[in-house]
Amino acid sequence: MKVAITGHTSGIGEALSHFFSERNDEIIGLSRSNGFDITQDHQKLIDAIVPADIFICNAFEYFYNVEILFDVFERWRSQEKWIINVSSDSADYSRYEPNLYSLSKMAIDQACLQLQSTGERCRVVNIRPGYVDTPRVAEIDALKMNTDSIVRMVAWVLALPEEIYLKNMTFCARKGVNDGER
Repeated sequence: MKVAITGHTSGIGEALSHFFSERNDEIIGLSRSNGFDITQDHQKLIDAIVPADIFICNAFEYFYNVEILFDVFERWRSQEKWIINVSSDSADYSRYEPNLYSLSKMAIDQACLQLQSTGERCRVVNIRPGYVDTPRVAEIDALKMNTDSIVRMVAWVLALPEEIYLKNMTFCARKGVNDGER
């Protein structure tokens, strides 16, 4: 199976890349480090993703992900393929100041809902984790999951029976499990 992953060199994307490599899947890694910046060369990125069977939309660059998600879906809509979007639960919380990260995650969440409702063959799964222990949130003092938790959730989604279409999943770390407290 071919798996395209944006942001495959760090954090969640890197963990997913290792997971799929261990399964002997072919990885199409798409990161700035190998010439794929999601804010540039949009068509080059889409052309690299289209031959895959699974697209993990993981790299974050505010609202660019919405357009990428839509364009891949348009090309895959009648095919038995998977789009797994990595979002966040950050849009679920009240904020007293505008937060661009949360707003952009809310936009991608709504895009996923719209694409899921089309009834097309391409499945769009939106995973919405809480804090994950990655370089992006290293300075934030909060309870965090490790990247392996995300890998296990993605593996679980892909292993569901064919007749099950899990569309959205929100989850977070649980106190006392990964933080050494019992």
